[in-house]
Amino acid sequence: MKILKKILCICAVMCAVILFGTVDAKADTYGEYEYTVNDDGNTVTITKYNGSAANLIVPYSINRKTVTVIGEYAFYWRSSLVTVKLPSGLLGIQQDAFAICDNMSQITLPSGLSFIGDSAFYKCESLTSITLPSSLKSIGGRAFWDCKVLSKLKIPANVSNVGNGIVAGCDALKSLSVDSNNKKYDSRGKCNAVIEKSSNTLIAGSNVTAIPSTVKKIGYDAFYECSRLSSVILPNGVTSIGEFAFYNCSNLTRVTLPNTVKKIGGDAFRWCEKLSKITLPDSVLKLGSGAFCDCNITSMHIPANVTDIGKGLFGYCDKLVKVTVDEKNKFYDSRNGCNAIIRKNGSVLIAGCSKTVIPDTVKCIGKDAFEACDTLTSIVIPSSVERIDDSAFESCSNLQNVTMSNGLKEIGDSAFKFCYSLTEISIPYGVIEIESEAFGFCRRLIKITIPSSVTRIGRDLFGYKEKSDAKIYCKAGSTAYYYAIGNGYDYYVPDLIYINDARVTGISKRVEYTGKLRTFPKISVTVNGKTLTLNKDYTVKYSNNRNVGKAAVIITGKGMYTGTIKRLFNIVLVTGKTYTVNNMKYKVTKVGDNGTGTVALMGTTYSKTAKSFTSLTIGSTATIGGARYKVDAINENAFRNFRYLKKVVIGNNVRMVGSSAFKGCSSLNTLCIGSGVRLIGLQAFATCKNLKSISVSTTYLTSSSVGRNALSGIYSKAVIKVPVSKLSAYKNLFRLRGVAKTARIIKK
Repeated sequence: MKILKKILCICAVMCAVILFGTVDAKADTYGEYEYTVNDDGNTVTITKYNGSAANLIVPYSINRKTVTVIGEYAFYWRSSLVTVKLPSGLLGIQQDAFAICDNMSQITLPSGLSFIGDSAFYKCESLTSITLPSSLKSIGGRAFWDCKVLSKLKIPANVSNVGNGIVAGCDALKSLSVDSNNKKYDSRGKCNAVIEKSSNTLIAGSNVTAIPSTVKKIGYDAFYECSRLSSVILPNGVTSIGEFAFYNCSNLTRVTLPNTVKKIGGDAFRWCEKLSKITLPDSVLKLGSGAFCDCNITSMHIPANVTDIGKGLFGYCDKLVKVTVDEKNKFYDSRNGCNAIIRKNGSVLIAGCSKTVIPDTVKCIGKDAFEACDTLTSIVIPSSVERIDDSAFESCSNLQNVTMSNGLKEIGDSAFKFCYSLTEISIPYGVIEIESEAFGFCRRLIKITIPSSVTRIGRDLFGYKEKSDAKIYCKAGSTAYYYAIGNGYDYYVPDLIYINDARVTGISKRVEYTGKLRTFPKISVTVNGKTLTLNKDYTVKYSNNRNVGKAAVIITGKGMYTGTIKRLFNIVLVTGKTYTVNNMKYKVTKVGDNGTGTVALMGTTYSKTAKSFTSLTIGSTATIGGARYKVDAINENAFRNFRYLKKVVIGNNVRMVGSSAFKGCSSLNTLCIGSGVRLIGLQAFATCKNLKSISVSTTYLTSSSVGRNALSGIYSKAVIKVPVSKLSAYKNLFRLRGVAKTARIIKK
């Protein structure tokens, strides 16, 4: 797909070039040349060369009028040319004038030349060198694009305008420099780049560029198609990366971004097919459309400060499986670990991947959200989604199963275009509009059910002039019915029965979390008094049915039955039950349906003599079944007599440390007590004979909340750091609870 797309792009450019390059109604003929007289009446522009010479000297004048301009496409695709000498009176070379002169190895530019237009020497693949005259003032964008063997280019002193990507695709370029007398541009420190002085913007680079530390911006097209570029380290101080800056750097494997970058432009790293990993710094504010399209990245984390993300950020990223957004981001999130980017304003899913599970809070699947996600095979669209936007799933070539739910109202242009593996689609009742080419070129699609709620279907539902084998299942007299007839599509009018109001039993509203997929094997669906048959009359699918939180059962009609039923249920933890996570045992003390609550740490699966268990950090929260719960207590005897435990850190949500919780931990030498601790039980840390360092953050401890002998038997010369406001009170309290007089109790 990627290769095909490149070929189509090139073909489009070629066609445009040919069309625009052959039209000039006013041209006169002079030998092998076509020309037009310029407005001054004394000079001419050569508009086309029709000869086949290998070594060409372009005339100084034509019919006694000086040749001052080589026009657009004048020598376009003249493969016969090997050497060219241009006349001394020439002032300018216009756009694409010598484009695709692929055998031209040498061209002599006159001393009076003032400007070179955009892509003037595009794909001159034999041009090894070119000397730009000192008279030159302007060089157009991509002027030397794809001059594959060009090894050296020097920008003269008088040049005041350099277009974007002038040396794009010049793989053999070994020297790129600017005359030291140029007032606007330089190549400081022999960096092999062109840098605009006033803005410190690097506007043209190559495979051998060493980006100077003074550069602040990487310009538009700066490293466009530098195919031999393998790694890039942007210096501190760079604030922006322009559009197409590293476009199609096909061998780029490593990019290091400094913590000063604020903006990454659209398509900046597009088609960097070997780029598998990139870390966005916290400084990034804006990510342009398609910035990482066609890359090989497997994961992406969006920092907290990002405020603007363009469409199609990950298009064609086949290997992407993990997408996260920093939980502090105010504009975007990846709620419920959904592996997608969701814009909070409007709850629009703007970028997804093959592992995305669309949350039931999303209202819209955004433009290009899953574009060309070739590893996506199935997707469940929850009932909260009201619109599938333009090209949302375009070119998902392996997408086989799409489950749409009630609530959906609109399907946008090309939403499922080029989804070659789709065979059957059921549009849920409630959809009002299906826009143009929504299922364009889905060549395996044989059945599409369109309900009577649809009042508008855009042009070319199955693609422009596409002969589709899809049969439209619809109701007689409906919009879909007349659309099929009017456009010559095959259709079928069954006596469809909608199951939306069916009686459904066998689904519980609450089920216990087990760590496994939760299903309901005894579901029963009854319509008009008839009990339907599973897989004959309806199918059952589930979403989010493993972890704690809201899950869904999706029942979809089949055959003569149509429509979709969605039933929500909650997967919850059970109060009083113990769950094991990462070798730690947690007892649920309080829990709600939304995954909130508290747990007590009961102990561990490690044995008391496990030599590998040396450090314990008790976090403020514990994640069980994908939901976070506050750890507010450590149970009595939880870690008693663990011989090799050396360090314990107690999180800030912990309110109670139970009696004898760490008694007899003979190797324990470091203890940090969090700010939330209010109760320490009897002998909680007793006989921890090597406990030498204690840091206390809580200010809640009193003689009534700390049990007898809580600290008895610890190291006699221990150092205990306490809050300054509690220094005096804690000195008395801790000595009462077993701390030796030789121990030091000091302020933090």
